[in-house]
Amino acid sequence: MSVLEALEGTETFLYEYDFGDGWSHRIVVEGVVPQSAALKSAVRLGGEGACPPENVGGPGGYAAFLAAMGDSAEAFDPTHFDVAATNIDLQRIR
Repeated sequence: MSVLEALEGTETFLYEYDFGDGWSHRIVVEGVVPQSAALKSAVRLGGEGACPPENVGGPGGYAAFLAAMGDSAEAFDPTHFDVAATNIDLQRIR
């Protein structure tokens, strides 16, 4: 069964990442784009927000991280999202 077959008729689903820390993502399927050739990897068409650093401690730890970064000279933009960089990362997944 393909991913498209599995999602047939689905408008939203939950994805849990990093099971121990409680990251739950609500994915909204806004549409399916027909393609003329088979893709070798997933493609991201859009998104928003930066990915939290690994092992930051779940949503509560991320909030504390953002508060600490606000008092730091180091730059971390929680609103940053780069579609091209994300698609490069997706191509590396085998």
